Amino acid sequence: MNDVVKCTMLPLSKEQNLVLPNSSLAEVVKNRSDMLVMGAREGVIGKIQWRGRSVPLVSYEATIGQAIPSYGREACIAVVFTPSGDASLPYIAFNIQGSPKLIDLTDADIVSVEGEEHALVSSYIEVDGTKAIIPNLQALEPFVKMRLN
Repeated sequence: MNDVVKCTMLPLSKEQNLVLPNSSLAEVVKNRSDMLVMGAREGVIGKIQWRGRSVPLVSYEATIGQAIPSYGREACIAVVFTPSGDASLPYIAFNIQGSPKLIDLTDADIVSVEGEEHALVSSYIEVDGTKAIIPNLQALEPFVKMRLN
């Protein structure tokens, strides 16, 4: 019997998605005017104020060496729990292109696909014909911390 993992597919662009377990997603909010945009430091593109906290805003595409996409009117921000639970950085926010999609995954649903090897990518997959990335959140957390200082 395959265990089902409740996941969220976050649309980064028309061609790319991130897949995260639902338990790692804190909230999805509309792109807001209270973002502080700063010079991108290898993917950390700004900060947002969320629930009384300053949360780093990340372009996942830029963290893995791709261009930062232009964000349309449907852009949202996904706030994600960091894996360590470190009080100095409990959340990271991702720019996404529209609403996330809830999916149930089993091992049988996931097809591994080729992709460029990167420390911030756990794996490249395809789910029901949709290409996606499973990010390495354990590696992303220290990556973001180093760029905030």
